[in-house]
Amino acid sequence: MREVKPRIVLIDFGLQNHDSLRLAATIHREAPDTRVIVMGLFPLQEDIADFVSAGASGFVMKDASLDEFIDTIRRVAEGIDVLPTKLTGSLFSQIAQRAVQAGKSRVLEAVKLTQRERQVVDLISDGLATRR
Repeated sequence: MREVKPRIVLIDFGLQNHDSLRLAATIHREAPDTRVIVMGLFPLQEDIADFVSAGASGFVMKDASLDEFIDTIRRVAEGIDVLPTKLTGSLFSQIAQRAVQAGKSRVLEAVKLTQRERQVVDLISDGLATRR
């Protein structure tokens, strides 16, 4: 990684012993300009939040079409963070759960959105992209 300095690294979610999570965190720490895409089935919602915290820039489902796969790589290369629509609800649920665990004031802080932010979240949940 240090010699080649790739722009994007694709990591399989299914590596044993959560090595994929450790690998994503290591890449983010040691090569912050390298963007990480995680590919998998993501059975647990906390996995998504953990990968985001570890520095993952994009996710692609293993059952994604070739077009979706290539689009994810291109968008991440452009600096856009990509989360498939199927995973959006899981990430928001995990953020809310972590905020609840942190205490009441953190919950209010975590869910306080402007009207425009709420509109954007609604549009994303409807499957629209943030790019034109």
